[in-house]
Amino acid sequence: MLAAALVTGAGQHTLPFLTFVGSIVISLFVPSGGGHWAVQGPVAVDSALAIGQHSPAYLGLISMSVAVGEAVANMIQPFWLLPLLAIAKLNVRQVMGFTIVAFLIGSAVFGAALSIAPYVL
Repeated sequence: MLAAALVTGAGQHTLPFLTFVGSIVISLFVPSGGGHWAVQGPVAVDSALAIGQHSPAYLGLISMSVAVGEAVANMIQPFWLLPLLAIAKLNVRQVMGFTIVAFLIGSAVFGAALSIAPYVL
């Protein structure tokens, strides 16, 4: 049902980017990589199959859209940073600005790449 709703607003060329954006949003609520794939993976793959994309290359692109969105979102919800803060004796405020900049740059670069990639496949 969720895949059908996503397919109505997406096509072959826009699905990877929309999957990427959805992955960023879902990562705010499900910060674990494995749990994230359990939530979004079946929907993303079913959406690709619903628009008639059965090639392994396209399904790989959709899978990577989920993974890259989750990775970029880790910059604004940096659980990975907690041990480093303790080791370096830093405050979250001292490094959060850097992670926000990394999020913005990563979102722009990977969003552009995922917008172009369907035309290359």
